[in-house]
Amino acid sequence: MARTPLLFLSPLHRASRQIAIHLGRRLSGVEAQGAEAHLMSYLSVYAPVPVSLIGRVFGTRKSTLTSMLDRLEHRGLVRRSPNPEDRRSLLVSITRRGRAVARQVQRPVDDLERAIRERVTAAELHGFQRVIEEIGHVTQVDLRHEPQEESP
Repeated sequence: MARTPLLFLSPLHRASRQIAIHLGRRLSGVEAQGAEAHLMSYLSVYAPVPVSLIGRVFGTRKSTLTSMLDRLEHRGLVRRSPNPEDRRSLLVSITRRGRAVARQVQRPVDDLERAIRERVTAAELHGFQRVIEEIGHVTQVDLRHEPQEESP
C-alpha cells in the first residue's frame, strides 16, 4: 500500500535543511557556525535572556546548550550572569564582540529573506504564514511558555 506524501512536514524539513546548508556556505569564515550562529542572531535581538528560555526556543538538551554557551563564553561572545529575578537561573547576554559576530551572521540571513520575498506574491506569503500559524494551533506548543521536554 502506497503512503500519501507528507504535505507539510516533509517540505518543512527539506526547507530547513536547505536553509542550513545555504547559510553554512555563506557563513564560511564567520566565527559562529550552525546552531552557534543561530544563537548569536537570537541573542542580538532578545538578550539578556534566561538559559531556560534559550533551551525551550532552540529545543536543545541542557548539556548541549551548556557546552555551546561554554564555547561562546570562552571566545568572548556571550556572558552568563545571575538572574536578578530568579536566583536559581542565569541570564545570557551578548558582548560587544558577540554583536559584531551576530551582524556578520545576520547579513546572509537578511539576504536570504529578501531573495525569497522577491520570489513570492503577497498572497503566497499570507498562505505560508497561515500554514505556520495553524501548525502552532494544532500542536498547541508555545515555545516561549511551555516547559522544555527532554529529548531522548
